[in-house]
Amino acid sequence: MTSQQISTRPPVRRIVLLHAILSAALLALGAVPALAANQRVEVGQFTSSGTIALQLPKFHEQFADGTRISEITVAEYNGQRVVRRKGYSASGSCRVESTPIMTSNGQAIPSQVAAPAGTPVYLPVLIRVAVTGCSDSGCRDLACVDALGGHETIRAWCDQTELSDNLCRCHVDTTESVDTKLFESSLVTCRSSLGPLTSAQVSEWVRFQYIG
Repeated sequence: MTSQQISTRPPVRRIVLLHAILSAALLALGAVPALAANQRVEVGQFTSSGTIALQLPKFHEQFADGTRISEITVAEYNGQRVVRRKGYSASGSCRVESTPIMTSNGQAIPSQVAAPAGTPVYLPVLIRVAVTGCSDSGCRDLACVDALGGHETIRAWCDQTELSDNLCRCHVDTTESVDTKLFESSLVTCRSSLGPLTSAQVSEWVRFQYIG
């Protein structure tokens, strides 16, 4: 594979347009009116280090279609803090849903803002959700083949992670390193998609007994 490279840094071409579209969607996510106290659900608290710790037992472990949710995290995107949940279909495709975290008065929380430890954060009862997808287009075929320098690719999959700047990229584990790397090729190995901005009841994210 002389025309292929493995890199720890994502390329900028072919992803600029999707990045701009997703940025606009998440800006729209923050446009939620202020909510009354009984129109929100506490889902986490600020820590002493300024991060937000989610109350994970409150969240569902599956999407509405039954797909298992593998990660629920707080992410910083486009200047806002969001709750992000991610899961994988049987085919290996990745699905990510994001919705802004709110203050007690229903305002989105800027990424640079930190509150005193113990300050609660919320989701409104009606949330706005941005959905992105990442599906395989040849990435998994790299598994068990020689990578750059003759190192074997142990595992290859399409994903959206911090390593890939939360963009859809081919991730590989090789015998060369214990760290996951990004695969670069002249061929497209992963396909990204952006679903429409949707509204949902918070009960689709949070268990019913914690609402109200």
